[in-house]
Amino acid sequence: MNRYGFSKPERLLRQSDYHRVFKKGRRVQTKHFTIVFCPNDLNITRLGLVAGKRIGNAVTRNRVKRLVREFFRLNKSSFPESTDVILVAKPGAPLLDYWGVQKEISGHFGLNVDC
Repeated sequence: MNRYGFSKPERLLRQSDYHRVFKKGRRVQTKHFTIVFCPNDLNITRLGLVAGKRIGNAVTRNRVKRLVREFFRLNKSSFPESTDVILVAKPGAPLLDYWGVQKEISGHFGLNVDC
């Protein structure tokens, strides 16, 4: 895998994967995000994003997702190995810029992710 890429295997794509992570995962709350971690058996870290309609219109939701994807792409080594991570945006998330996302999320990846 490309060190700075965000390839298809690094994405959570199936609804069943989202359900598994939400059901068995460990949750961490920040001011603008809920982070859900759950180990996987794939030897890669995968990212899933959720930005519901209460975040804002489609443009706003997509901007939040782009910022989080960019943070993941540049900081993959900070995420736990072999883990599925879902970030759920809360209503204040659209007010953040990239540096705000980085500051808020970066401190939460040293956590033990055993489910």
